Amino acid sequence: MNAFTSRETTTYYVKVLDQQLPRAVELLSDLFYHSRFESKEVEKEKQVVLEEVRMVRDDPEGPRARASLGSSAETPSARPPIWPGEDNRRASSTRPPALH
Repeated sequence: MNAFTSRETTTYYVKVLDQQLPRAVELLSDLFYHSRFESKEVEKEKQVVLEEVRMVRDDPEGPRARASLGSSAETPSARPPIWPGEDNRRASSTRPPALH
C-alpha cells in the first residue's frame, strides 16, 4: 500500500494479485471509513504541511504558476493550498477541517 498527493488529490493505492483484490478493497475501505488520527501524529504532520505551505509562498515562480492554473476561485487549483493563515495552527488535532 502507498499514497501520494498532488495539488488537487490524495491517492491511496495497493498493488496486488487478482486473487488478493477483495482483501485490498476491504483494506482501503477500512482506511477510508474508519480512520483514526492520533494527536501526536497529526501534530507531526501539521508541521510538515506548514513547511510545505512556506515553501510554496517563498517560491518566486509560485504566483505565476498559480495564475496559469486559472483565475476562477471556483476551481480547486485556484484556491490556496490547504487552509490559509493562522487557521493552520488552530486546526483540530483529532479531526482535519472540512476544506470543500
